[in-house]
Amino acid sequence: MPEVRLRVRRQFLLAGDDSRASSASVFCPAQLRSVDCATCKNCAYAHFVLPKSVVCAPPNSSLPQGTDAPAATAALSEVTLVRADVRAPALIMLSQLGPSRVPVVDGRDRFLGFVSPRLLEGPTWPWHRLAATLAGEVVSEASLFALETVTVGDVLRLMARRGARSVALVDRSGLLQGIVLDVDALRAMGSAETQLLRQGCEP
Repeated sequence: MPEVRLRVRRQFLLAGDDSRASSASVFCPAQLRSVDCATCKNCAYAHFVLPKSVVCAPPNSSLPQGTDAPAATAALSEVTLVRADVRAPALIMLSQLGPSRVPVVDGRDRFLGFVSPRLLEGPTWPWHRLAATLAGEVVSEASLFALETVTVGDVLRLMARRGARSVALVDRSGLLQGIVLDVDALRAMGSAETQLLRQGCEP
């Protein structure tokens, strides 16, 4: 069976009571869904479970590549998400760590939308109002998501239609499974095309 190297995706969750949690998952080619990395340790198809990747020999065939690859395979390797009860000052601190939108989830980790960094840059609200504002009150772009099983091409088309640079990936119950950036989706396409060109050039 051909081996594939599955990238481990880590999620860091910040809740309103300042508690933090983390999880590690991969998109399983055998089950065609995201699974916790602990599951891979007991899976007959997994050869190695490493901190950053899982070496797997899925049944039948390996994952498709390029525009036909599952969008979950191009998801960010690390993402920080917040619960809806996180207060605005904590969101501002997160937004200063990077330009990406901050994904917001409810108490069951279902995707609610994004908080845009633009909204948090130099807010004009009085401090007492800012301190009382919750992530769930300033969330937007609740429809900017796709099932994790859709293809990279589907995600790029969604981004083009919406003028977005990131899309949330969810499972069928709405649980957030990852974030795909436009640059990573395009890179996934480009690496597949490069591999095909190399194969075509081989004698």
